[in-house]
Amino acid sequence: MDFGEFKKKNRDIEKTVKELGGLKWLYAHTYYTEEEFRNIYDRLEYDALRTKYHAETLPSIYQKVRSKDEFQKSNATKGFFSAIIGKTSLLSTR
Repeated sequence: MDFGEFKKKNRDIEKTVKELGGLKWLYAHTYYTEEEFRNIYDRLEYDALRTKYHAETLPSIYQKVRSKDEFQKSNATKGFFSAIIGKTSLLSTR
């Protein structure tokens, strides 16, 4: 499946969840625009909590969960596979 098809399927899921009155769990890919995200997940309440706990300088939840317009491997994933496959593994030094 190419990225365009993958993204479309995810957007279809987000639309269906909204139509059914649900909230998408934010552990998966999220392709909402920031405006859509703020309308679904109460921005006023969230911003009040960020202010209360002095977290305004930290990345927002939206910044953390939104997916970029491409497939990306995290540095952790790259490091994990490099350690297993490559010579950086602690196992290879024993």
